[in-house]
Amino acid sequence: MEPLSDLVAALMEAIVILSGDGGLPAGTVLPPPEIASVPHSQIEAMACGRPCAVRAIFVPRLGIFVDDDLDVRGDPFARSILLHELVHYRQELLARLDGLPPCEAYRRAEWEAYAVQDAWLESVHSSRRVPTQFVTARGCR
Repeated sequence: MEPLSDLVAALMEAIVILSGDGGLPAGTVLPPPEIASVPHSQIEAMACGRPCAVRAIFVPRLGIFVDDDLDVRGDPFARSILLHELVHYRQELLARLDGLPPCEAYRRAEWEAYAVQDAWLESVHSSRRVPTQFVTARGCR
């Protein structure tokens, strides 16, 4: 994937605005994550271990892996998927969920990522929306 630095910077700024969480001193810029475009089968292996509909995944210390079929530059919904993973990257970098039990951390992380993604889609006047429910993490009830 070509460098996405401008797009990633704009999406990171949108996350701060849409989440209502400045959280950092003015002028602080977070380093961008590594982003790799990979085949869907690789995303499935990392996210589900079987065939699934996941299109991107953030893996701590490795970066964001985006399905190579996604057009994050041309398709606003595809861009919103990248934004969702950038929310997870920001959560990890700022250690916002550290100390929570794993299932609670997962639920809060997904809730925030979906809420910001949906708000972003609304802000760009997309008719598409993300589901309001999400799959419970394996081992969580």
